[in-house]
Amino acid sequence: MPDYTPVAVEGECITLTLSASCVGGAVLEVTGSGTVAPITPGATPSVKVVGIAQSDQNSGARISVWCFGPVHESVADGTVTAGDQVVTATNASRQVRTLGAVSTPTAADVVGTRAILGVALTTASDNTKVRWMAAR
Repeated sequence: MPDYTPVAVEGECITLTLSASCVGGAVLEVTGSGTVAPITPGATPSVKVVGIAQSDQNSGARISVWCFGPVHESVADGTVTAGDQVVTATNASRQVRTLGAVSTPTAADVVGTRAILGVALTTASDNTKVRWMAAR
């Protein structure tokens, strides 16, 4: 079995593309494959938050993002879309898949005992590599 090293570890910077302008210190969330933007404050917290902007940048620019968690690269089980929460795969030859939608939450959903690994940073089709940040 080959060795494995994460793409980045918690507290390191990764470089992503901005889909909206931001200021240094802004909390960023995934907005598309390899893209982030400052969160939009609201009553419901974002489940797509991945880090903090290192500097002021305009929309379309590349930005260094201080990671909230380690970044991994795994084989997708089905299509995984950037911003999706990921869980373990169901197919033995794959590693992660998109968490299915919850229409009627159970007690397990409410108390956070679901097996969420993290949030996808990129979009990937079945049996291709997807980058994702581990949940904190």
